[in-house]
Amino acid sequence: MASLLNHAGRERAGQIRPSPDVPEPSWRSLLLATAAVVAVAAALNVSFRAGRGFYTTVSSDTGHLVRPALIGGLALLAVAFVAARYAGLRPRDLGWQRSRVGRGLAATAAIFVAMQVIQIVVTVAHGDQPQLATAWTGAGWATAVGVLAGYALGIAPAEETFFRGLLLPQLALKFSRMAPAVAVGAALVVSQSMFALYHLPGDVLGGSSGAGMAWPDIVLDLGRLFAIGMVFAALYLRTGNLFLVIGIHALQDAGTTIVAAPVDPGLVVLSLAILALLATFIPTVASRLHGISAAGRDRP
Repeated sequence: MASLLNHAGRERAGQIRPSPDVPEPSWRSLLLATAAVVAVAAALNVSFRAGRGFYTTVSSDTGHLVRPALIGGLALLAVAFVAARYAGLRPRDLGWQRSRVGRGLAATAAIFVAMQVIQIVVTVAHGDQPQLATAWTGAGWATAVGVLAGYALGIAPAEETFFRGLLLPQLALKFSRMAPAVAVGAALVVSQSMFALYHLPGDVLGGSSGAGMAWPDIVLDLGRLFAIGMVFAALYLRTGNLFLVIGIHALQDAGTTIVAAPVDPGLVVLSLAILALLATFIPTVASRLHGISAAGRDRP
């Protein structure tokens, strides 16, 4: 990561170290920030269940463009920025860098197009005629746009800013006395465990649906969220572009697809995210192969 992590050795993952230009808040500030985000998330889930009528009215009055995910996400994002400010961190320290917006949006658009192409290919291979998804024909385009906006402008920016932009690099700083690879690995596991547990109130209370999950399903869901968080966090570490991860997160959560297909669009996006993550290792592998090849040519 150009701004949060630097590569002391480009060819060894173990050489990744926290960047010295990012402030390091105290453990107390970090724990208070985490507690604030988790508490607000829990309060929002309670409000989704207790005040469902309010959110339904807002959604109806705005033509279904303003949905609970947007309201809750913006509230969480505000709390994340306030908590970061309390800890002495600036937005740029959380990955909010204007120079990275264009590339992040362009990559997100490419993944969105790739998702649509895959949906069409799967539909045709399944022997069906491509048709508009019911999200666009049934509830209306405003509902589909509202769902995507809720995640793209609310939930995804809030969660990525805190768990990937703030918590991950700060934990790497806290663990920096360990071996570099161990520090980054520990930061990944701890931050993404927190990301999974942060969803626990929503799983228990049911979020905006009001239908809580059974405990066996909650355990499975927490494991799923931890795995997804690890993919997003690793992609952030490899690219340093928070806006790319926000875009992928939004597409994965919203599952917005233009063409109806017998495959989960969220799973397609997650698969593309994993491929994008793997692609970030290509330059390193190519460099190593080139070095081996050059060494072989230099031998007598």
